[in-house]
Amino acid sequence: MIAVRSAVLVLVALLAGCTVAPGPPVLAEGPLPTARVLPYADMSTATPPDLAAYSRETGQRHVVLAFVLAGPGGCADPSWGGHVPVADRAVVDRLSELRGVGGEVTVATGGAMAPYLETACEDADALAQAYRTALDAVGSNQLDVDLEAPVDVEIVADALERLQRERGTAVTLTLPVQSRDHALTAAGMAMLRAAADRGVAVRTNIMAMNFPDGGKWRDAMTGATDAATRQLGEVWPDADPGELRRRLAVTVMIGRNDQGMVTTADDAAAVVGHARHRGLGAVGLWSVSRDAGSCPGEPRARPDCSGVEQDRSAFTGLLQAIDRPLP
Repeated sequence: MIAVRSAVLVLVALLAGCTVAPGPPVLAEGPLPTARVLPYADMSTATPPDLAAYSRETGQRHVVLAFVLAGPGGCADPSWGGHVPVADRAVVDRLSELRGVGGEVTVATGGAMAPYLETACEDADALAQAYRTALDAVGSNQLDVDLEAPVDVEIVADALERLQRERGTAVTLTLPVQSRDHALTAAGMAMLRAAADRGVAVRTNIMAMNFPDGGKWRDAMTGATDAATRQLGEVWPDADPGELRRRLAVTVMIGRNDQGMVTTADDAAAVVGHARHRGLGAVGLWSVSRDAGSCPGEPRARPDCSGVEQDRSAFTGLLQAIDRPLP
């Protein structure tokens, strides 16, 4: 009876020439990423990381390849780090070896450096084509858009909608954290709302790293995770809270961070435990090459080691605990 009455009211409003305000966006059903552990690998280095060896050592089958930027040719030239072609032979060979041991990959764009594809491409059609080029070069249909600089969210959302509609691309939006109590920035929220308005199904991945906090670092990271969960509820207020949590991931920078904070093994374990108890969809780390104990006590963040005492690939093992049964 209530549904009939609502339909009648809407019809009356339309006949009267009134505009009916749209309701909140519906949480799109899919496709969605399914990987539960997200180790990022920097593919812009002179010698790409040996991902097959990493996979054999850890049992980790899924790796996120970072980061595709605009190359010397701009939007039409997606390149690792802006200088290594996406189809570079050394990279392709590494990926072939990874697939030989059962591995698969996600392509990540953006990151901490410029120039972004998302700013070099002038419109959604050009950006969607740049994404296709990068995905096809490595044989993937999983895209992670890491936005740490200003972009036109309308162009990005339109490009993602095209990809998802045309080829079923699974999309992750990786976004920075500003504080433990207000995790996502205004720009990050605007990106999520733009995607939601277009019906793009996304996993949201928060970067729990490099944000100011005077308290215990593990509590800052888990607090930011809870704040992000609340913010997803603001974007999709009618969605099931459990489903929103399943569509949330948290990625940590293992060891010494760029701004001085240190994520220890115990901190990482606390974040993973929190994710398990909250029912989050995934946990990630930056990065594969840093998951090494070759520079304990290093006072600066380095790309090749964590700066803390650890066994090789120890943090990867900690993250893989997300799939262990709850006590």
